Amino acid sequence: MLITNVHILPIGNTKEIKNGYIFVENDRIVATGAMEEAPRYQDELDGEGCFAIPAFIEPHSHIGLFKAHEQDACETGRLATPQYRVIDSLNLKDEYWAEALKSGILTTIVSPSCGSVISGQLAAVDAHAVVSRGEYILRAPIGVKCSLGENPKKANLVETRMAEVSIIREILARASKYPSDKKTEYDFELESLKPVIKKKMPLYIHAHTIGDINAAIRIAEEFNINIVLIHATSSEEIAAKLVEMKYPVICGPQINTKVNPELADFTPALPAILSVNNVKVAIMTNHPDVPITGLALSAGLAVKAGMPPLDALEAITIRAAEVCGISDILGSIEADKIANILLYSKFPLDFYAVPEKIIAKGCVLNV
Repeated sequence: MLITNVHILPIGNTKEIKNGYIFVENDRIVATGAMEEAPRYQDELDGEGCFAIPAFIEPHSHIGLFKAHEQDACETGRLATPQYRVIDSLNLKDEYWAEALKSGILTTIVSPSCGSVISGQLAAVDAHAVVSRGEYILRAPIGVKCSLGENPKKANLVETRMAEVSIIREILARASKYPSDKKTEYDFELESLKPVIKKKMPLYIHAHTIGDINAAIRIAEEFNINIVLIHATSSEEIAAKLVEMKYPVICGPQINTKVNPELADFTPALPAILSVNNVKVAIMTNHPDVPITGLALSAGLAVKAGMPPLDALEAITIRAAEVCGISDILGSIEADKIANILLYSKFPLDFYAVPEKIIAKGCVLNV
């Protein structure tokens, strides 16, 4: 398929082309360029001057894990379950998969919730494949979820923050010394943490307060591991530290209230503040806290609070892909990446903007 006459926005390493083409073959982007350089191709989709951007990526949600009076997001009766896989809990008939798709969100990072200290493994899921009943696991696991602060305490698993940190440190210490050989008894929990210890995937650490954020950083430094900070509500004052240590932040939800004491420092300007200070930032809905359909709105609120529009757009495309370890295949309009593309007649973060065309793996969807 040859997508013609589109305004390709400069997201990631993509150069802005105000009147360009995107050549797609099978499920991959083959080439982009100016219209005067476009090859001839029988299967042509005229973009009619629309903005062309990579499809949105929701970098942290619990889609498919909650329904009325039920949850499949966390084993709240156990302190640490790093071996649990979120893919084994997904409700594939959750109506929000289709709603995400209509909103241009073709990839969702699904995470266990924060009701225990270590709750399990995250996965990157193809929302279109869920709806079409195809192979929906894009990449799994991509990390292990940990939680600091009030949530594990509310589950009556621990009484103090120092207990939470100690539990994480203890299991990481054991995993650091755990060999996987024929002479050692197999340990499912420790085996699941080996990729974390070897820096092949990060710990995703739920932390709101500055104390919890600093505790997360101490854990990362002690064990020389990669971390991704989830929420990081009070992180403004340590932005320089986050840049120095290359710790990315997934901010949100952007639509929030301060009913929880941990949210006392909440501001919708946090993505803008961190981004201006060169912290790698992604923006999430944390569905179902905010419906996943509000992802573009959430990025738009960050713009309203001072974030440059293209930075906000990158926070739900290429930066989300980089933070979540899938930027080799998604997040920008570049050769060899999966052809998940949105066409918009308005700037994509405008309040009334909706996708004119949604292209998933090179196929135009009827949604």
